[in-house]
Amino acid sequence: MPATLLTGAAMWLPMSQGRHTYDASSVAVEPGGSYAAGLVERVSVWPLALIIELLLVIPGVVLGMWAARRRFLDEPERHRPFLVRVAVLTTVVSIAGSLPAALMHAGVWTDPSGAALWAAVLAQPLTGYAGGIGMAAIVALIAIRAAKRRGRFTTMVESLGQRSMSMYLFQSVAFVLLFAPYALGLQDDLGRTGATLVGAATWALSLLLADVMRRAGHRGPAELLLRRLAYR
Repeated sequence: MPATLLTGAAMWLPMSQGRHTYDASSVAVEPGGSYAAGLVERVSVWPLALIIELLLVIPGVVLGMWAARRRFLDEPERHRPFLVRVAVLTTVVSIAGSLPAALMHAGVWTDPSGAALWAAVLAQPLTGYAGGIGMAAIVALIAIRAAKRRGRFTTMVESLGQRSMSMYLFQSVAFVLLFAPYALGLQDDLGRTGATLVGAATWALSLLLADVMRRAGHRGPAELLLRRLAYR
C-alpha cells in the first residue's frame, strides 16, 4: 500500500495540472539537454526511487517464492485450471482499475473531480499488481501449448529468457542512444507509433542476438558476472 500511495502521488501532480482540459501531451516534462544534467537528475531522485522500487519488488518476490514452491510456473500443465482462473480474474481487475486513468490520459474524461482524480491515480498502480500476476499466468498457459509445438521461435524465446539480464541491459543502452536528448534525441520525432515500432525492432534484435549466443554456446555476460559474484 505505501508503494501504491507513492506511485499515485507521482501520477497525481501532472494529471492534476491538466485536470480541466486534460491532454497527456500538454504536461510532458522536457528532459535535461545534456548527459550531466540527466545524471544529476537521476542521482537526486535515486533515494526516493529506491524506496519505491523496494516497496514494489518485495511483495512480488514473496509472492514469487510462494508460487515457485508450488511449481505453478514450472509445471503449468498440472495447474492449468487454476492458472486460467487467475489469468481471467486478475486481467479483468487490472483493466478495470486502469480504465479511469486511461480515459483521463486520452482526453475522453476532461473534467474529473479531485476525488475522482485521486481514485484514478491510486486504482491504476494498485490493480496493476493484479495485471502482473495475470501476465505471468498467461505466459504459463502459452508455455503449455508451446511445449507441445516446439519450433525455432520457441527455442529463440527460451534463449532470450536465459539471457534476460544481458538483453535488458542491451535494450536499455539502445533506447538511451536512440531517445536521450544528449544522444540521437528521437523522442519527439517518432511519435507513439514510431516509438512502439522501435521497441518491437529492438526486442526482435535481442531475440536474434540471444539465439546467436545460444548457437555459439555463450551465456549472457551479465548472467556470468552475477554467477561469479553470487557463487564465489
